Amino acid sequence: MNRVPSIGNSAAVRYGWALSDARPLLLYVVDDDVTWLRALARVLEHAGAEVRAFEDGVGLLERLEDELPDLVVIDFDLGPGGTGSKLARELRQALVTSCPPLVLLTAQLDHVVDRELVAFDLALSKATPPKALVEKLLGRAGERQGARSAPRLRGEPTGELGARDDAEKDAASG
Repeated sequence: MNRVPSIGNSAAVRYGWALSDARPLLLYVVDDDVTWLRALARVLEHAGAEVRAFEDGVGLLERLEDELPDLVVIDFDLGPGGTGSKLARELRQALVTSCPPLVLLTAQLDHVVDRELVAFDLALSKATPPKALVEKLLGRAGERQGARSAPRLRGEPTGELGARDDAEKDAASG
C-alpha cells in the first residue's frame, strides 16, 4: 500500500500562504491517474490549500464557469482526453489575462519537448519530493492570490500610502 508522504509542518502556515484572515489558496489539479490525483490532493489539502481534482480537462473547463483558481496543476498525458499542453493552451485562450498560473506536473518531464512547455508557467517532475513540490505549488499560487487581492488605487494617491510615496520622491530628487 502506497502512503502519502508527510510534509511535516504545514507549509502554508510556515510560509504565510494561507493566512487566517484570507481565503485558502484554491488549486485545480488535473490527472487521469486517480491514485496520484488523490494523493496529491491530500498532500496539498494537508498544507492548507483547497483542492478541486479532475480526471480530465472537460470537468475543469466546466468548473471555471463558477470559480477561478489561484493555480492549475496539469499532468502531461491525460489519456484519451488529450494532452496537458493542449488543455493549457485552451485555458490561456479562454481566460486570456485572468488565466491563473499553469503548472505542468509529469512523470516524464525529460520526454516533453520545449514547444509543449510554452503554455506553462512552471514544469515539475512527479519525482519532486513532496515538501519541495508543495512549497513550489503554494508559492506560485500565493503570488497569484496576492496579486488578485491587492488593492487597486484609482486617481490620486491618498492617505498614508500617498504621503509615503511623496516623501520618497522628495528624498530622491533632493
